Amino acid sequence: MLSSVSAGQPYNKLYKKYFPKGAGSIFTFELKGSAQEAREFTEKLKLFSLLANVADVKSLVIHPASTTHSQLNEQELLEQVSSRTLSDCPSARAYRRYHYDLEQAF
Repeated sequence: MLSSVSAGQPYNKLYKKYFPKGAGSIFTFELKGSAQEAREFTEKLKLFSLLANVADVKSLVIHPASTTHSQLNEQELLEQVSSRTLSDCPSARAYRRYHYDLEQAF
């Protein structure tokens, strides 16, 4: 089993407990354009739901600037995440259609 949390790291024991078969993939990328365009991109996706709990059994996408990091002021946001950053987590079921959905959203 490949582990994304190596044996010497503090969360290794929890990782093995909650993900005995390994964890799913989370892809993070930054779009060109504005924060508004990043948000609109998430709304065009058909297979992914816009939710904050990535690494679920569903195909999910998150726009941190408007969800998990929305309470930050502009300076704090710049220090932590771009307003154009998106993270997505394709479910195993939808993985074959993953690229199609991203392409049609562009």
